[in-house]
Amino acid sequence: MQTRLTSYVIPGTDIERDLSGRSFADSPEWTGNIALEYEFDSGLFANLNANYQNSSIAYLDNERSSGRADFDPKNDGRLLINAQVGYDFGSYLVRFDVRNLLDEQYINRYLLDIENPTSSYGQHQLDRSRQISLSLQAHF
Repeated sequence: MQTRLTSYVIPGTDIERDLSGRSFADSPEWTGNIALEYEFDSGLFANLNANYQNSSIAYLDNERSSGRADFDPKNDGRLLINAQVGYDFGSYLVRFDVRNLLDEQYINRYLLDIENPTSSYGQHQLDRSRQISLSLQAHF
């Protein structure tokens, strides 16, 4: 989805900024998902899926947010691969999951203290690293 602004009035003021053509913050232009899933007659099942998004701007109005017109940080684009394999015994199910299989490290967001924007200048948050879990479910 492509999002673009035409103008923007700074909250609490009557100052209008021309942000024509600028995307909304944290709004990637391209995202995509694909998944493969198979269930065997024996009860074994497997799933492999991927999630993609390209980079996005971190701040709607970078000059107001960071105090600098030349600082326009971006959230990283990323491709995440997730996998799942398990066995369904009927009343019980065992599942092994791996999220972020390739252990991608990427900037998820930049932090901003709206009351004092320069206090959080340059701070960013990395998203979760690889996560592995084993689940046991029982159906009564």
